[in-house]
Amino acid sequence: MVLKRGYQRVYDSSGPSNLARTLAALKQLAYDRTLYASSEEGRCKECVDRRLKELTGIWPRLLENPHDPAPLDELKKNQWKLKRKCEDCTVKHFIKLIKDIKAGLARAPLRKGSTATNYDDLFISRSKPFFVEGVWHPPNRPTRIIDNYALPEGRGQVCIYEQINRPVPFYELDLPEFNLPAEQLELLEEAFKLEVKEAPGHARFAYPKRIVGFAQDWYNSLLHILRERSTLRISSTRLQELAKKMASWLTYRVLEPLSYDDHITDIYIPAPPELQPIYVVHDRWETCETGIYWTTPALLGIGETLASRIGAAFDEVRPQLDVEIPELGMRLFLSRYPAMWPQSVSVSIRKRRRHAWTQPLFIDRGTLTPLASSLVSNIIRTGASAFVIGEKGSAKTSQIETLIPEIGPNHRIICYQDTEELHLEEFSKHGYKLENVRIANPEHLQKQIDAFLRGGEAYWLITEIRAIEAVKATLGAAARQVANPS
Repeated sequence: MVLKRGYQRVYDSSGPSNLARTLAALKQLAYDRTLYASSEEGRCKECVDRRLKELTGIWPRLLENPHDPAPLDELKKNQWKLKRKCEDCTVKHFIKLIKDIKAGLARAPLRKGSTATNYDDLFISRSKPFFVEGVWHPPNRPTRIIDNYALPEGRGQVCIYEQINRPVPFYELDLPEFNLPAEQLELLEEAFKLEVKEAPGHARFAYPKRIVGFAQDWYNSLLHILRERSTLRISSTRLQELAKKMASWLTYRVLEPLSYDDHITDIYIPAPPELQPIYVVHDRWETCETGIYWTTPALLGIGETLASRIGAAFDEVRPQLDVEIPELGMRLFLSRYPAMWPQSVSVSIRKRRRHAWTQPLFIDRGTLTPLASSLVSNIIRTGASAFVIGEKGSAKTSQIETLIPEIGPNHRIICYQDTEELHLEEFSKHGYKLENVRIANPEHLQKQIDAFLRGGEAYWLITEIRAIEAVKATLGAAARQVANPS
C-alpha cells in the first residue's frame, strides 16, 4: 500500500489493506437505511434521515482514528435524550447498529495497541521521495555491520551487513534525497506536476544523449520560477542540486546512485522485480543482496527509453536489448516476455569504475603483486606484445587499461574497442596521446588495423578479440610494419 504525497509512505504489511476493507464494510452498514428503524413511514423517515446524517457525519473522525471509538460513544449517549415513544425503536435498531460498528472496529487488524501516532510502527512504514521507484527495505533479520564507506561527491553512504543465519551479506544504500526537508521536496513535487501548455523554445535540443542535461536545465528553471512565487528561501545553488537529483532519477532511476560505487562490478535485477530484490557483486564481499524491490513497469520504461537512444525497439517482437549507458559506465542486457516465462523484465548489468584502473590499484586490492607489475611494465616498455587472457569478469579489460600509464604519454596509443570501456577521456586530460577506434565485428577489426597501420608507429590496445582470424591478422600486420602491438 502506498500513500502518495511529497514523501510517499509505503506500508510493508497487509494490515492497512485489511483495515481499509473493514472500514469499507462498516461504512456500508452506516449507509444501510433498513438498519435504522423498522419502517420509514410518517415521522420515522425524518428520524432515519437525521440519524443517518449524524452517523455518517462522524465517519471522517473514525477514519482518522479508527482505534478510538469515542465518536460512537458520544453519538450513543445522545440518543437517550429522545422521547419515550422512540426509545424501544432506538434500542432495537440504532443502538444495535452503533454497537455492531463498534464491535467491527474492535476486530479491525492491528487495532490493539494503536494510538494516533504509532500507525507507522504497527504497519511497518517505509518513507521515500515521490520520484524514487520501488520499495526500499532495511535488513529483515538481525545483522552486524562489517563495512561502510561514503560514495564520491557526497552521493550517499554504503553499509554492508552480515546477516545472522544467512550467508549473503546485505548491501544498504543511504541517499541524501531520502532526508530532504519537506519544503524542498514539496517544491520538487510542484515542479514535477506543473502544467506546461507549450513546449519550451529549446526543446529541440533534447536529443537522446542530452536528456539528462535538458531535464536538469528544465527543472532548474521551474524551481526558480516556483521559488519566486513562494516565500521559501532556498539558494540558487541548492535549486541546481535539486534539479540535478530530479533529472538523474527520472532518467536513470536507481542505476544513477549505484554507478557511484566503484566497488560494484555487476548488478542483477531478477524477474519479477516486485518479488526478488536487486543484488550486486561487490569486489570485497562478492554477492550481496539489497532491500530494493523495483517494478516491472519501471523496468519496461527504462528499457524503452534506452532502446530509443540507439534507434532500436524493446517489445514483444524484439524482447531483448543489449545497450550501453556510457555516462554511467554500465552495459545492460535486458530480457522480457516472451523471451522468458515471467511476464516481466530481468536485467544484467556490467559496471566499470568511474575512474581509470592503474597498477597501484590492482596491487592495493591484492589482485597483482609488485613483482608481476614490474615484470609486465618492463615487458611492455620494450615493445613486446602481450595477451591478457581470463574468464568472464576476471578484469581483463581493467588490466589492459592499467598498461596505458606504463606506456606513458610520450607514445601514440591506438585503442580498438567494440564497446567503450576504457577511460580514454580521463587519460587524454593528463596528456596521453590516444586514438579511440570503433570495432563492429572481427572482420571490421581487420579493416581498421590495415587502415591505421598506414598511420605510423604506435602501441595498440585491443580490448576484445572474438575470432582466431582476427588474432592472426593483427599479429601478422604488426610484425610486417614493425609496430608495437600490446
